[in-house]
Amino acid sequence: MKTLNWAAFTCALILAGGFAVAKDEASATIKHTLNKVPTAEVPAKAAELVSQSKADQREAYAAEVVKTAVKTKPALTLAVVGAVCQKSPETAPTVAATAAQVQPKQARQIAQAAAAAAPEKATEIVKAVAKVLPKSHKEVAVAVAQAAPAYASEVLGTLPPSEQPSTATETPAFANNYRPPTIGGPFVPISTTPTNVPSGGGPVPDGGRDYARP
Repeated sequence: MKTLNWAAFTCALILAGGFAVAKDEASATIKHTLNKVPTAEVPAKAAELVSQSKADQREAYAAEVVKTAVKTKPALTLAVVGAVCQKSPETAPTVAATAAQVQPKQARQIAQAAAAAAPEKATEIVKAVAKVLPKSHKEVAVAVAQAAPAYASEVLGTLPPSEQPSTATETPAFANNYRPPTIGGPFVPISTTPTNVPSGGGPVPDGGRDYARP
């Protein structure tokens, strides 16, 4: 019995090691593929890689693609999340949680980008991000409610009663108070010398209108 248990344990270690190796190889392949395209095309390429993966492996593969892309191109985090979630919306919760784990300071923006691309997954996105970053639950929920207003009540319902937004101060994170300048016709200078014409008409007295000569 002891021999069998040891054999099972050894087998488990080998399998675990094989999985780790396979995962490392996948990450290296993804990194190589993303590095071959221009920086501006990385989000689209990441989305393409995920969408072309097998359906039953897509979530796991999406997590690997996003993790690799965010680590190698952190400035493209939101663009990658948005592109992947838009092309493969079923992966949005996993994608958002994965990216938030790598870039926790951008958790709110990441969740918003994911929800904007896959609004029907808004509630699941909030739950997934809150699971990996519990302290960000409230700000993420409020942000996602703004990105997917049709699901706002459901999203905010994931918060405990004590953390439910109760004032208008927690609405639009992106309040747009910008007013464009009023555009009028071009300024055209007059071609003659301006004169001060009396209301009754006639010549203008020397020294200007209503000027009393000394």
